[in-house]
Amino acid sequence: MEKIFFYIANLSSIIPILVFFIYYKFAKIEKSIWVIMFYSFFVLLTLAFYLLATHLVNNYFFSGIYLFEYLFFSFFLYYAITIQFLKKIIIALIIIITILFFIYIGFFGATNQYDPILVGGKAILLISMSVLFFYEKMQKPSADFIYEDYRFWVILGILIYISGTFFAYIFYNSYQSQLTKFIPYLYLMYTLKSIFHAYSIYIFKNNVNKSINKSDPIPFLDFE
Repeated sequence: MEKIFFYIANLSSIIPILVFFIYYKFAKIEKSIWVIMFYSFFVLLTLAFYLLATHLVNNYFFSGIYLFEYLFFSFFLYYAITIQFLKKIIIALIIIITILFFIYIGFFGATNQYDPILVGGKAILLISMSVLFFYEKMQKPSADFIYEDYRFWVILGILIYISGTFFAYIFYNSYQSQLTKFIPYLYLMYTLKSIFHAYSIYIFKNNVNKSINKSDPIPFLDFE
């Protein structure tokens, strides 16, 4: 049963990719949407690599996933946020965290288990960086509701995934037998993330349509 939930969660990454290509005409114009698509594609590649090249899967493979997830979400925020000094903070954090990651792996080695330092560090950083989006929303108030912003749904998906799995992953190695029954719940959080990311692309398409309609002239009022 655990494997079924594992495959459902990972294969749910197909949903954002499908929605991306359904609305490709609109989605292709936004770099942050491309980041979502590439992240989803990365998850599928990771699954394929795990299944088809088992002999190549090692501790560095598992540890590297933490870094790549952090990088993908960071680049999404970089492209989604418009305030320049916030972009500089994100780039600085990407460089610093990448360097610290390799130093950590160099000193303590990689592991195929849930590393509480890597899991905790990634979660705290991403939650903190998500605050940058809400900070920008306060700095640039809009008449639209926050749920009409496609970025909100991506970040909500990230926050649900990170906060919903945080403590389970932190303590999984120490309390594995007790936490095993919560594994379907953890995979549910992962699946919800993919669904919200797919929905964000749909919202982005709607926003583009609205902006196009607003720019169209009102029919029957052309007096020339």
